[in-house]
Amino acid sequence: MKIAVISTIRDIWGGSEELWASMAYHFLEDKNNQLLYLAYENNQQHPKLTNLQKKGLIVKKRPGYIKQNSNELQKTLQIGINFLRKKLKNPLREVILFKPDIVIYNGTCYSIALEKELLRYMRCTKDVNFYIIGHLNSDTIREINDHEASLIKEAYSLCKKVFFVSNRNILSAERHLCVKITNAVLIKNPVNITDISYVKYPKNDMMLFAMVGNLNTKHKGQDIVLSILSQPHWKCLSWQLNIFGTGSDEKYIRELINFYDLSDKVFLHGSVTDILELWSNNQVLLMPSHMEGMALAIVEAMICGRVVVTSNVGGASEWIEDNISGFLADSASKNAFEKALTTAYSVREQWELISKKAHESAMNMYDVTPGKTLLNHLN
Repeated sequence: MKIAVISTIRDIWGGSEELWASMAYHFLEDKNNQLLYLAYENNQQHPKLTNLQKKGLIVKKRPGYIKQNSNELQKTLQIGINFLRKKLKNPLREVILFKPDIVIYNGTCYSIALEKELLRYMRCTKDVNFYIIGHLNSDTIREINDHEASLIKEAYSLCKKVFFVSNRNILSAERHLCVKITNAVLIKNPVNITDISYVKYPKNDMMLFAMVGNLNTKHKGQDIVLSILSQPHWKCLSWQLNIFGTGSDEKYIRELINFYDLSDKVFLHGSVTDILELWSNNQVLLMPSHMEGMALAIVEAMICGRVVVTSNVGGASEWIEDNISGFLADSASKNAFEKALTTAYSVREQWELISKKAHESAMNMYDVTPGKTLLNHLN
């Protein structure tokens, strides 16, 4: 059997890649199987991709890489060059020549609307099973126009199944598209943890906050937390915030830390691979995301047994019982998130107990073999 995975990722890796990669690991156990992975160019390669290549994964790239820290003129020039390269050599040609039995599109719930060539291919191809994995959408705004909505509805109708990572994403998509998605399937992402037992709670007189995720404030809202913690009534308390991740807003976040005079309390640590070590040294995950599917950082923190304060987006309320196994802000606004954080702070002597409830809750929700689950759905 042949499977082609087409991904929208532009970084070297991300939470959105974990599910198909886990599926690929099991799929490539059979030496008769082949899997082609098409993603945007990047000047680095993640070790997980390298390991899968050793198992037989075929990696192809499509133009689209923009160098970080490029100014607007440089970005415009690079976009123009990439556009010409796509016209000269259609990246989807690699998929067509591969002659897959299955095509999996891995992106957001709506990014398929941008894939005009792929949609043309799927319209004309009757002997290829098509699937979409949609990792997030917004439940507060409709970020698509009517034309895009019609393309997305068509794409979904061409699919055997459309995978979503939270029930709320399904309901939001149905509202945005004004259609019942009868082939929608709820699926769970894998986590980057080898040991899923409760991690001993780090007791400390200082509150140890962490933020884990891509340094993109439009998505993850790191600037909201910094704005809250810069206020005098928070600044005078004993706490430390450790920020983990990389991304396009790293410079902005560093500047904001200095602007708010928080350099003695807030520290950036770059990307992290050892989740167990991270949560051995931190007590609370702060996650004021503006949109999510089901954030891996939340699931991983809960499995390790940590308190989570998050905006109620995506599947957060499907995993967290407010004020019992974590804390939910009504939105990612400064006022709403500060209210949730204040509630959490008011019961800080119960954090260890809450962390144990978080672990128990996550273990009841967690899919031990999500890659196999996805593979079983590809029929």
